This record gives sequence, structure tokens and C-alpha cells, in this order.
Amino acid sequence: MTALPKILLVDEDPSALAEIAAGLEGAGFTLVQATSSEEALQRLKEIEEQTDQTLPNLAVLQLSATQANGLALASALLDQFNLPAIFLSDSDDKNLIAQAIEQGAISYLLKPVSMSTLLPLVRSCAAKADEISSIYSMKKHLSLALSSGAETSIATGILMQRFNLTDEKAFDLIRNHARSERRKLQEVASSLVLAVETLNQLKGCHEILPESA
Repeated sequence: MTALPKILLVDEDPSALAEIAAGLEGAGFTLVQATSSEEALQRLKEIEEQTDQTLPNLAVLQLSATQANGLALASALLDQFNLPAIFLSDSDDKNLIAQAIEQGAISYLLKPVSMSTLLPLVRSCAAKADEISSIYSMKKHLSLALSSGAETSIATGILMQRFNLTDEKAFDLIRNHARSERRKLQEVASSLVLAVETLNQLKGCHEILPESA
């Protein structure tokens, strides 16, 4: 039997969080729960660092017309983890809905929400979430490559050739190294290109040096 996707569930109201969590867990979903944006991002970072854990496929977030926390969190989830979201909201304001879509919402439900309505939606959105995440990831990689200049493209090409990687995996390798070293992407790419150029120069010098007697 195929395991159901993992869901990030965030709600600042502990009782509301527990109620929705009970329904989703009862339906077989694995949950990562948080009562604040800060806690949610921290939990995901901790999961990302563990080789035996997988990140959630979808987020279920709360959105209030009086608080922008949900929108900011959705933006961060999409930017840092390519994680799309479902919003549960008490507002039918068209501007708020438009902002939610801009920040990665793939569905928007008005409260109160029954589990009979939420469960089919979560199943449907979770099935599409990986594809949406992949598309956003490719788009983000392209934007980063274009904005970071030719050296990033050259460095990506070097890794593709040396390690037989796809362009996406080679780019991920550079980006992840930059994150782990807390350095800018372009700086890491420049270092890689410079290192290869230096090695090529040393190789050329070695080839023209006379052999020792």
C-alpha cells in the first residue's frame, strides 16, 4: 500500500490545530505540526538536515484578513522548500485570495471547514503538489542562473561533465554548498571556475617542463 503524502499543518490556535490534525491523521496522513511560522520553518530545516526524513509534500495553513503571517509563511515555504500550500481562511476578500495565489496557494477554503470537504481536497492537492513543486523549482533555478551571471552556468557545466549530472542536479550541488558554507551562489561558482582554470594552467606548465634527468 502506497503511503499517503506528508503534510505540514500550521495553526496558531492549538485547539483548532489538534482538531484538524486528528482528522488528517485519522485518514492516514503523516503530519508535521506547528503553532507559528517560526516553528514551522525550524521544523522543516531540522527535517532537511536528517537523511532518514523526508520533507512534507503539501502545507495546510491558516489565513486571517487581519494577519499577514500566513502569506509570509507561504512565500517562505515556496522559496525555501518549493512547498505549495492550501489556505483555510475566515475571509472571502478577493484581494486576499489573489495574494494567497501569488504566494503559492493551490487551493483556498472558507471556514468553517468540515473534514468531509478538507480530506478530498488535501488528497487531490497532494497528488499534484510534487509536480507543482518541481515546476517551481525549475523556474527558480532558471531565474537564479540568469541573475547570477555566466560563471554560474560555467560552474554548472563543469559539474555536469565531471560527475555526469543533469543541469538541475549540478546547480543544486552548487547551491547546497553555498548554503552550507553561508556564501553567495555566485561566489561559490566563481571559486569553482577559478580552481578549474588554475588546475588547467598547472597541467599546461607540467606538460612543457623538461623531464628530470
